[in-house]
Amino acid sequence: MTRGESGPADDEPGRPPDDHAPTSAADAGEARAAGDAGDTTRAGSTGSAGEARTAGNTGNTGNTGDTGEPTKGGGAADAGTTARAGDAGAVRRRRLAVRGAPVVALLLLAAGYVAFGDAVRNRLFADDAVRVAAPVPKAGTEGRCAELIDAVPDELGGAERRETRPATRYTAAWGDPAIVLRCGIPRPDEMNNPRAPGARLKGVDWMLESPDDGSHRCTTALRSVYVEVSIPAAYRDVEALVELGDAVRTTIPAGL
Repeated sequence: MTRGESGPADDEPGRPPDDHAPTSAADAGEARAAGDAGDTTRAGSTGSAGEARTAGNTGNTGNTGDTGEPTKGGGAADAGTTARAGDAGAVRRRRLAVRGAPVVALLLLAAGYVAFGDAVRNRLFADDAVRVAAPVPKAGTEGRCAELIDAVPDELGGAERRETRPATRYTAAWGDPAIVLRCGIPRPDEMNNPRAPGARLKGVDWMLESPDDGSHRCTTALRSVYVEVSIPAAYRDVEALVELGDAVRTTIPAGL
């Protein structure tokens, strides 16, 4: 180069260094490294934010089930709720069983009462009454029958008087087997038989019927109310009619 030409000099005093140009290759490498570090830092921050969001989503999943699958903590809560619901159901079932026990006991007691029937009731109440078909006296004659039942003796043919069932003022009974009196029965068809056997005892006329079993069925005749006396075969005769004569004669007027 000639003396008149100018060119860059290696060192020019008084010229400030270029801030934008690296002073050396090492400086350029450091600058690149710093830039990379900045990118890494930003990436790390982004990653941290992603992790934070992921953690938040995970927490939301545990609470609300965003993914449709409960976390382990949610499953434990659900299991506890199910267990408590099962315990409550068991308690209700036990309460129902306890409350139902008295009802079952009453039903069993009622069934036993019905099953044993009259036999059980007789033993419980010591009922020694005689079962008798209760008559229905004609209207206006009920008082006559009531008077007769009040007038009959307490002992008949050596047998003591007994209660009758159903309880009525139109029947009486004595002994076992029982002699049974019924007042106010309908007129027997045998009364139409002129050959029907009869007897007059203590001023009272009686029609006598003697079935093949040896018993006697005796009915007052020519009286305003028909009175029937049934005498079992064990008594062999109709002597009881004599003892009833006074009561019948004084309470049941003669006539038809």
